[in-house]
Amino acid sequence: MVAMAFGGVLLWFAAPLLIGLFTREPDVVAEGAAALRAVAFAEPFFAAAIAGGGALRGAGDTLVPGAFNSLSMWCVRLPLAAFLADRHGLRGVWEAIAIELVVRGCFALARLRSSGWSGGARRG
Repeated sequence: MVAMAFGGVLLWFAAPLLIGLFTREPDVVAEGAAALRAVAFAEPFFAAAIAGGGALRGAGDTLVPGAFNSLSMWCVRLPLAAFLADRHGLRGVWEAIAIELVVRGCFALARLRSSGWSGGARRG
């Protein structure tokens, strides 16, 4: 999470430079940089979702995290993206993605902290 937080900070500051590698159109650079910045703060939570989900799957807990990932995508990301796209355009879609990554990362961390998943691990 620390590495991804550092990456998020770099992404925030380097967003115009990164988009500028693909176009010199000022409006496109500004819009693309805003989209990258919208998701930059969610990077540590993305790490938690990836690593936490992998740890849970490795321990044998697949049903609850899998169901939560699907619900998070279908019930948080997509409806929120549709709602925010109308109001903020491309940046709104990336804001929805960032919010959903935070939700999913927090779930993975909470699930890891609970004892509900440890019974699924095989012993010996």
